[in-house]
This record gives sequence, C-alpha cells and structure tokens, in this order.
Amino acid sequence: MSRIAAGNTPRSSSTDPSTSLRSAASSAPATSRSASVASSAPGTTSKAGAAAVVIPDAAKAHTKDGAKAFVKFYWETVLKLDAAPEDGVLETLSATDCRSCVQQASSVHRLVADKAHAEIVGAKSFDFKVRADSVPDSVIVTFEQRSSGGQRVSADGKKSALAALNRQVTSRADWSGTGWKLGASGADDH
Repeated sequence: MSRIAAGNTPRSSSTDPSTSLRSAASSAPATSRSASVASSAPGTTSKAGAAAVVIPDAAKAHTKDGAKAFVKFYWETVLKLDAAPEDGVLETLSATDCRSCVQQASSVHRLVADKAHAEIVGAKSFDFKVRADSVPDSVIVTFEQRSSGGQRVSADGKKSALAALNRQVTSRADWSGTGWKLGASGADDH
C-alpha cells in the first residue's frame, strides 16, 4: 500500500493505465541494492544486482494468470516493506521507467533513512482480475485495496496517523523476456 509508505502521498489519479501505460513498458531489468524479502508461497530466489527476492512460482509463469499472481505478490511485498522497510527490493520487481514504482521505492527509502516503519490496520488487497484488453506480454490487473488506517512510527517512537484506504487499483505487469516486472500502476479512491 504505497500511499501508506509514502506518507499518504497519492500515486496517481487514474485507474486506467491501459494504452498509454502499455506503450511505456520497459523490458530492461532494474538494478538494486542489497535486500531480501521472503514470501510464504513456494518459489525460487531471483537476483538482480545484490538483491534477492523470493518470487512465488505461480508469479513466474508467462501467462495472464502468472501476471496476476505477480501483481498480487508485488503488492504483498509493498505491504511487508511498510512494516519492515528495506532498500532495493521494489527495484528488482519493477521496470526502471515505472513512475509509480519509483515513487513507492522512494517512500520505502525514506522509511529506511528515517529508521521508521508503518503499522497498518486491516490492510488487504483482493478481487484481483485480469482485464480483457490485456495482451500476453502486457497484462492489466485490477483489484481492491483497503485498510482501516494506521500510523507511521519514527525512530524515536513518535507516531503520526495514516488515513484509511478504500481504492480501486490498476497495475500493469510487463514480460521482460525472463520474468514479470511491474510497468505501471494507478489508483482511484472510492
């Protein structure tokens, strides 16, 4: 829930990244710094630079269902990074030209630099669907994202409130030739 990690900074004003975002897809792999995030789902470790991220096997398939599983994994990872920030993780999962991904990674970096984290209440992403206008190498996935709010906790223990979320998210997964990368994302609040 990158808005939470970003201190409630909106990522985008549109949930329709279809044509314009599809044309901005990049197949170049991102570079990153040392970090690791483990998933509870089975998978293998993928390395980009020094970073290691365990991507579930279902999220590696070069299919629309594989893209949907990848998008779900990406957003589960964002939520984990809110609670336990690590630099370099999101860069291994996103295209270098994905503006929303860069914003999310910057938000995580700020949490790391500030020695802070976010405590999110009732966060969930659900109802993941592949849009019919998706093409095999550029798959658009929509889903709902909710939380009851939470707090940003600074290194000295000070807490600041984070607003509740209720939004429709659209993300685009692009096949890089060796795996999926998040190519773009946008959200509209309900």
